Amino acid sequence: MPSSQVARPFRLAAHVAQASAAEESDGDAEEVPVPELDQSAPVRADDRQFTDHEPFVGEGLSGPCGGNECGSSECWCDPYFGGADFERYRLFGGRLWGRSEYLLWWTSGSHLPALVTTSPVGTLPEDSGILGRPDTTILFGDDRMMTDARSGGRFTVGYLLSDYAGLGVEANYLFLGRAADHYRANNAAIPILARPYYDLGLDAENAMLVSHPDFLEGSVFVDTTTDFQGAELLLRKTVWQGYSDRFDLLVGYRFARLDDGLTVCQSSLWTETQGLIEKGTTKDLFDSFDTENQFHGGELGLSYRDRMGQWSVEILGKVALGNTTSRVRVDGATFTTLPDGSSSRFSSGLLAQDTNIGSHRQNEFSVIPEVGVTLGHNFTRRLRASFGYTFIYWNNVLRAGDQIDRDLSQLPPQPPTGDQRPGVLMKKTDFWSQGMRFGLDYCF
Repeated sequence: MPSSQVARPFRLAAHVAQASAAEESDGDAEEVPVPELDQSAPVRADDRQFTDHEPFVGEGLSGPCGGNECGSSECWCDPYFGGADFERYRLFGGRLWGRSEYLLWWTSGSHLPALVTTSPVGTLPEDSGILGRPDTTILFGDDRMMTDARSGGRFTVGYLLSDYAGLGVEANYLFLGRAADHYRANNAAIPILARPYYDLGLDAENAMLVSHPDFLEGSVFVDTTTDFQGAELLLRKTVWQGYSDRFDLLVGYRFARLDDGLTVCQSSLWTETQGLIEKGTTKDLFDSFDTENQFHGGELGLSYRDRMGQWSVEILGKVALGNTTSRVRVDGATFTTLPDGSSSRFSSGLLAQDTNIGSHRQNEFSVIPEVGVTLGHNFTRRLRASFGYTFIYWNNVLRAGDQIDRDLSQLPPQPPTGDQRPGVLMKKTDFWSQGMRFGLDYCF
């Protein structure tokens, strides 16, 4: 219908109402003539003045945004509601929208075995730092690390492919900032430092000394890191739509990646001759464990959204099924420098030896479900703020701390013997992340 015809019935109705009022007040009053409409200056819908908080009202709007009832947030910033006439008031016909979110999330963290221990000054070297002894204290490890809140971001863009079929496509990417735990210690602060392990030859707990007041100075540091990110490409289809609410079906592809890193380094200087090791000998060694998990799979989900004036609420549930490819990289080395300056290197540390050093890979079927709820509020017809909560779970992943085998059949530089441990564990576990989202949506 032409825009001028949309305005004329309202003018005509006003004059009819004036005439009816005059007849009721005086039955003998003269008939009130209806003036001719000025055909040369039609009022166009495009000439209406809109404020940021005034929704467009007029013919041509379909669904819940039709008639004179459009006052909801969905009429302002949701391409899945609205119609052809409303498109003229947006760039890209209201088809393109985006969301940027700040994430404050927590994750399940990574469990580490006891990596650094100490004992009181005066403890004999052969008794120092051994787990299970009443005077042994764990300085680092034997706990779940990297569980603090982490900042991150999630960015989503969507495009409506069909105006009336409610069919669109959207893509998103999320990341969490790197989490890290560090530990540093030296003999100046803690005179006795040790690294515990289980001695298969003795069938008992034991420890490698890093420092001891009787004959050894040294230091140790431990670095742990973790990174998490993901992406989705989804087809969104409205399967049911009411006056103010709707259900959308989501079908598509999901990618996720989880990386862990763990490095233990130690350095020791012999201040007194100890057995075959001369005074002035230095030994530096490191153990490194890195894991990488990549998920690729298909995803199916359902979204429900309801609107209440300028407010909206969305409940989302998705599940992705696919394959997780996991890799473990183990490395280690020991560098020994004698008092005369000569040095040697061999490719074994303490927990990383020839028996487990290398790159190892496995594939596992995995499931990644995600649930979330989002509360939105429209500030303008295009801009909406949102606050929400999300929980994501991922099974059959490898974490760096779980790949440490404390059972040793030999100490470097001894060659592998007996059970030839430490071994390659490839121990699987589960990962989850959850937290709050603070976002802004914008429709173009």
